[in-house]
Amino acid sequence: MQNYDSFAIAFKLLTRLCPLLFLGFLQHQAYAQNNGIFPLIVLDPGHGGKDHGAGNHLCSEKSICLSICKKTRDLIRNKMPEARVYLTREEDVFIPLKKRSGFANDLDADLFISVHCNAHGGHPRAARGTETYVMGLHKTEENLEVARRENQSLLFEDDESHSDELDTESLIFLNHLQDRNLQKSIEFAKLVEDRFLLHHPGKSKGVKQAGFMVLHQISMPGVLVEAGFLSHPDESKYLCSSEGQDKIADLLASSILEFFIKRLPYPYLAEQKEQKVDAQSGSN
Repeated sequence: MQNYDSFAIAFKLLTRLCPLLFLGFLQHQAYAQNNGIFPLIVLDPGHGGKDHGAGNHLCSEKSICLSICKKTRDLIRNKMPEARVYLTREEDVFIPLKKRSGFANDLDADLFISVHCNAHGGHPRAARGTETYVMGLHKTEENLEVARRENQSLLFEDDESHSDELDTESLIFLNHLQDRNLQKSIEFAKLVEDRFLLHHPGKSKGVKQAGFMVLHQISMPGVLVEAGFLSHPDESKYLCSSEGQDKIADLLASSILEFFIKRLPYPYLAEQKEQKVDAQSGSN
């Protein structure tokens, strides 16, 4: 009788496992049919080298952006070990804007994130908080001013960096891709700003549109994140601190994880999240 019970239990487990194994096989096939088996993310630390960006006596925008992107990369690799994460620059060097977008296009990335810090020309306490931009028209004079400041990196570029202009057919195709990816870009931008609203000391100023050159020629969903105002005395201390950069990186990495959990063909991430929740529930 005991042997019969053991056989029945084993048979019951096998009938439950078989569908799961088959589902895993189908998902593996789906990954293989995608350009890459796992998500490919490009993080772009704004400015660099001779282009310092905004700054003050505490630190510069270029150093903050590089630190946040490196921390975000490490967190993504921890949260999504199978993901491929690249930085447009690994050190304090100047990279032309079009080479940044070209780097992401050549890798056929799934998501592009350019990280920056904001600045306000008026009273130091007049503006604080985060903004995440997608490619589009300047809806307000404020958006135009932010885009104008970030696009000033073009002033540091030599003439050779503009010699690889796209032909008409390539531009038409690129515009089609960008139109198709705009909603995905907005979706990701909202995930970022929702987290900043809850956890960033300066809160969120929302998702916006403007004509950033670094987003102009990318062929995948992409955003430009303004992680706070270096011109604001309190926010500047937060942005320049290791603790502040850790927190911003954590919010970005969590947004990236949620973005790919919601999107096919990456259901394995959702399964990992469910398994983690189940494990935590079982230990309580």
